[in-house]
Amino acid sequence: MQNAFAYTDHCLGLFVDRLRKTPLWDNLLIILMPDHGLMYNLSYEDPEFFHIPMVWIGGAIREPRRIHTLMNQSDFASTLLSQLGISHKEFTWSRNILSRNYTTPFAFCSYPSGIMFTDETGVSVYDITANRIITEEPSPSPERLMRAKAILQSSYDELDTLGPGKEK
Repeated sequence: MQNAFAYTDHCLGLFVDRLRKTPLWDNLLIILMPDHGLMYNLSYEDPEFFHIPMVWIGGAIREPRRIHTLMNQSDFASTLLSQLGISHKEFTWSRNILSRNYTTPFAFCSYPSGIMFTDETGVSVYDITANRIITEEPSPSPERLMRAKAILQSSYDELDTLGPGKEK
């Protein structure tokens, strides 16, 4: 697996290096974000498994900056559209993490048999199939777990309204 990652990184690096040498680079924005985390020797039981980076590069970036804001993948849409001055109202699950109005940072993730929720209080990983808590760090939080379950239920409810023959 390490060879596959190294090869992908190498090809991506060549691609970016070539783009930098073209006039396109000056106004270009490339955003890299995996759809899930993967760290060697980690599983769904490890909160770090869910951590994913998001990298913005290109000539359109004014200055290098590292942002450590806790966010959801769904927040990407509002964050990008806001930077472009485009409305993001249709993205009800998305928040602009660069806004002064961005409050209550959290990340939520679902996987085949469970859910993960993290905020400033810690992280909870819950197995919905076995109906048991897998991880609660640094300490148990019924509120954190309740928020995770509420988001999962709300997403199912939202998906149900968008089913075949239904309009939003």
